[in-house]
This record gives sequence, structure tokens and C-alpha cells, in this order.
Amino acid sequence: MATRAKRTLPPRAVPAPPMAVPVTFTPSMLDHGPRSWAATGASESSTPRHPDDENQPEADSKAVAVLPMVVPKDPTLLVETLMANPSVKFDDKLISDLRSIFPPGKTYRFRMTGAVGGIITDGSGNLAQNVSWDPATTTYNEWSCLSALFDEVVLQSAQLRCLTFLNATSGNINVAHVGAPVFNVSNTTPPNVASVVRLPNAQYFTAYTSTGKPTVTLKAHVPEGTRPYGSTGASAPTSPPAGMCGAFWIVNTASGTPNQQYFTIFLDVIAKFRFRA
Repeated sequence: MATRAKRTLPPRAVPAPPMAVPVTFTPSMLDHGPRSWAATGASESSTPRHPDDENQPEADSKAVAVLPMVVPKDPTLLVETLMANPSVKFDDKLISDLRSIFPPGKTYRFRMTGAVGGIITDGSGNLAQNVSWDPATTTYNEWSCLSALFDEVVLQSAQLRCLTFLNATSGNINVAHVGAPVFNVSNTTPPNVASVVRLPNAQYFTAYTSTGKPTVTLKAHVPEGTRPYGSTGASAPTSPPAGMCGAFWIVNTASGTPNQQYFTIFLDVIAKFRFRA
């Protein structure tokens, strides 16, 4: 009896890595479940179908190029993907569909960053800087996306990195500075040195260290459950302090060189977001 030859399938074709293409997110992409999101406007893939794929559904005719990105099970990853993609267009239908995947009452933590810029003395050499956590004052790249998706927000922690702008041979007046977090105001300039020195966690520092290395990092933490949420439409109420209310205050303890930048500062915060239950 003749032995039946074993059928051998041709090797599965391995598609080339997808090229970067402009992405325009549309609400229909949220209906694909765990399938890959697709971008429109690219040429159709010419990768041959394998025999094992004969029973698989055909791809959407408009989904002509698949990006290496899938809808994650964790919705926070989805939002982070959207925040990182500057081509996302937040139309009403997309926002509505995105909001539907976040159960009311649950909280979601996100990190927001804001490059505040330089700290500069006035014409008399005095420095009194308010670095607000309020998104209405400080620009966070992520805020427009998060405030569109969620109803309420509360600060969990904040961190301010102060990098010296000078070196020890710059010839500028070297003076001590003091900085601290303040939790009950957002847009108030520190009135004097004593108002900052008396704050808990006040730190003293000077600008003359190796140029470019962090001089000091100011930190603030809001204990869980001690602060009410604020509306993302008005995120920093002060009476009582809620939401994103608060700031870092920095002053110099004596007059320095007039109209001189002493530090470059960078702010980042961790905030919790939720829908109203």
C-alpha cells in the first residue's frame, strides 16, 4: 500500500514592520475591541495570505495599514497613548466613546509634566516665585486630554526640580534661597521670606553648584483622603483647598544680582481623576 505524502504548508510570510503613517483617530476605532487600530491613507499591504488564514475575516477596506498598537485592557494605557499622539482629534463622539470605558466612581492616576521656565530676580535683585499646580496657571501637555475625559481631579503629589543657571565664576551675587510647598493658595506670590521659612518641609539652597546639575528638588504629598476632589472645569478651589490647589514658593533671603536668572525649574505632578458616580 502506497504511503500518502504528508502535506507541507508553505512557510508563513512575515510582514515587514509597518512604516510610520499619520494617524487620525475616529470613534469607529473603539469598536474594534482587541484588534489593532488602523490608520487611513496608506497603501494597501501586499502580504500574501497564508492557507491557515482562509477562514479569518477580511480586514476593513479602509484599514489599509495597521499600526503596531492595540487597544489595551487597562484604559489608562489607552489614555496615555492618546496623550502621547499629537495627531489625535478629540471630537465629541470620540470623547463619548472613551468615557464609556471608565466606570464611574473608580479613580485613575496620571502623571502630568510642565516646563515652567526660569526664575529671575527683579530690578532690585529680589526673587519671589510662585510655581502653581493649578492647570489654569501652569501648562500641562496632558491636561487637555484628561480634562475632556474626566469630571473631577485631585492632586496626589508634586515635584519641582530646580537646576542652577549659574556657575561659581559667573560674577553674580551668591545668596541663599528657600523653597517649600504651600497647599492653600495657587496664584499668590510669597509676601516675604518669613512666610516661606515657616512652612513645613522648607529647604535652603544656593545657585552655585556645578552648572546643569539639580540644585534641589522640592516635593509635596497630599495624604490619601485628606483633600476633596475639584471639578476639571475649575480645578483649584481654595475654600476649602481642593483638587489641584497649591504651589511651590521660592524666595531669596537677600538681594542678588538684578534681572538675573538663577534657576531653571521643571514641575511634574501625580493627579487622580474620576467621573462623578
